[in-house]
Amino acid sequence: MRSFIYILPTVCVSLSLGVSTALNFLVVYAPRIPPSSSSPAPPLLSGSTGKSTVGSPSGHFATKANGFRGAVLLAPGKFEVNELKLSTSGVVLRGSGTDASKGTTLNVKKSLTVSVMGSTRPKMSSKKYYLTKTYVPFGGNTLSLQSTSGLKVGDTIYIYSTITAKLIHLLGMDKLVRDGKPQTWIKAGSSVTTDRIITAITNNTITLDAGYPDSIRPELFDSDKDLPYVVPYTWTDRLENVGVENMRAIYPATLTNNGGHFLDMDKAHNCWVRNLYLQDFMSGAVTTQGDTKWVTIQRLDIHFTIADNKIKAPPAILTLLGTQILHRDTNITGGGKFWPLSAASTRARGPTVHYNVDINSGSGAQVVPHMRWSTGILYDNVKNAAGNIAISYRATMGSGHGWTMCWGVIWNCEAKTFGVQNPSNMFNSSAPVLYHNWLVGGKGKNTPGLQTQKLMGTYDHVGTMVAPDSLYMAQVKDKQKRSA
Repeated sequence: MRSFIYILPTVCVSLSLGVSTALNFLVVYAPRIPPSSSSPAPPLLSGSTGKSTVGSPSGHFATKANGFRGAVLLAPGKFEVNELKLSTSGVVLRGSGTDASKGTTLNVKKSLTVSVMGSTRPKMSSKKYYLTKTYVPFGGNTLSLQSTSGLKVGDTIYIYSTITAKLIHLLGMDKLVRDGKPQTWIKAGSSVTTDRIITAITNNTITLDAGYPDSIRPELFDSDKDLPYVVPYTWTDRLENVGVENMRAIYPATLTNNGGHFLDMDKAHNCWVRNLYLQDFMSGAVTTQGDTKWVTIQRLDIHFTIADNKIKAPPAILTLLGTQILHRDTNITGGGKFWPLSAASTRARGPTVHYNVDINSGSGAQVVPHMRWSTGILYDNVKNAAGNIAISYRATMGSGHGWTMCWGVIWNCEAKTFGVQNPSNMFNSSAPVLYHNWLVGGKGKNTPGLQTQKLMGTYDHVGTMVAPDSLYMAQVKDKQKRSA
């Protein structure tokens, strides 16, 4: 089985302010996490009253035809854990459930509990395929190239683009100053990569398996050297078919030295994390890094017994970089100031989906992309009753967080406050607004956001729920109808 996540066809939803432009890109995924029978569990490790230890699961099982080697099954009981490293494809780390008395509990001793990390890099082609100097809209799934000679359907590619000085100036990000010192949002000339597959080639036009997560605007190139280009790659030993599921993990509760982080994933695709109870991981529950793709994170119960409301740099609990990431059905309770759902860099290239998330914490819980130009994230039926849900400008916060995201959608969410802003120039009101974020439906007070007195996002039916109730689920149903 190659993929647990599929891109679905678009659901056409006609709304009054052009939000359908975003929805055409935010085609999302149906989880294809395999049944347990796909990864049988030969070894059974027994727990006890807290004296048992578990090391990193072995990768010596033979790979089966379905891509799995097997599962390491942790019996009911308690285990003392340092760090578990999953670096071999086809291995599942499986507990015996999340029940406190009948399931598997990991008592964590070090800052990182589970590492799902590939050890190789892609092999890049030496040839660059430059785009023509034409506009590409956000979500466009076709790219016009100067030549497609040598490319073929099925090629995996990176699309390279550049953060230009003109883009930085357009958004006013060259005006960020704190305490008399210039702050760097993103350095001009920085390269941004997008991981895609070619699904069709017509003349010199390629079709992508998922839409491009930004717009390409030739008028914002500093020179012709900024023309985006495509590079094919192969990555035959990229980590895949790895899962972590069905267990509890507890980090020692302390405010003075809490660096607990449950899982970090990178250089991996076709992986999943599901059915976990995670307690007091105040430096992060699950993180997917920039080289992750096709990952499902499902049914997490994240709980905090301690709260830090004075922390200057709030921790990010779920930080999802990479592309084509689905996160759904999570509950978060307790805690102080923190970022429940974060993105935090240009490595978050979308589409990424947060669906059916319930946050029962204080006003310090802020659902915000955090910083620096993430793209293409859907917040669908996210509830944060005492806090905010925002896609907004963060000015000189941190080291110059600036504009956090473009092409984001908040759909039928509930929060005390919303703060959705279209990326624009806070220092020059006459500068054109070329990028958008949408707030559609939902319950909560719509506020202007930071550093402005007026609403400056793109809105539709704010204050009332809209149909479909869930954009994600509507697209799942549409996919099923088309496949019937």
